[in-house]
Amino acid sequence: MSGARARAVFFDLDGTLLDTWPLVYRSFVHAARRFLPQIPDELRCLKIFGLPLRQQMQILAPGAPGQIIEAMVRAYREFNLANHPGWVHAFPGVAGTLRELRRRGLLLGVVTSKNRATTQLGLEVSGLQGLLDLVVAEEDTERHKPWPDPILAALRRAGVQASQALYVGDSPYDLQCARAAGVGAVACGWSLFGPQILRDARPDGLLSCPQELLTWFP
Repeated sequence: MSGARARAVFFDLDGTLLDTWPLVYRSFVHAARRFLPQIPDELRCLKIFGLPLRQQMQILAPGAPGQIIEAMVRAYREFNLANHPGWVHAFPGVAGTLRELRRRGLLLGVVTSKNRATTQLGLEVSGLQGLLDLVVAEEDTERHKPWPDPILAALRRAGVQASQALYVGDSPYDLQCARAAGVGAVACGWSLFGPQILRDARPDGLLSCPQELLTWFP
């Protein structure tokens, strides 16, 4: 795949730019210990990785009343925010790739299902905050991945057409969102979901490492 026509590249955050899974799972465990009869195993949590947090809690606690879901969300976020320093960092090669893409004239953004406060903290502690032009977070759209709305919001802010943008993500939800929005759908080979699940989602490209993206923009 070539990025020759692209003017903008949007990225998912967790699992794509930032290595957050160890903290994410520990945050699930923290919330589950307070509100669920048993702690969900890591594979069950991984399957919902990439969905909005409230939706994840509804899946982990089916039928739970709204106040319990909200309490689980609060418990997760409190633990997660408190433990960002030391736990959250950018994947190797990400920072350098973003710097070089900017140097080559690409507009860069993050499109994530996380709320804005947690997103900004992750970018700060990882040193990526100054390398991105825009952020679309949970609060910015009513519908979230795999609906196209978050990427459509990013396109409007960037002032580019869908044909001029790529979205790089690590989950099937990311790729479904990209396809629904009409942008190039690019999968991360370092995804915890594994290459076969990503191939089944029919990406337009599969990166082996962040730096490989640079070969699409000579």
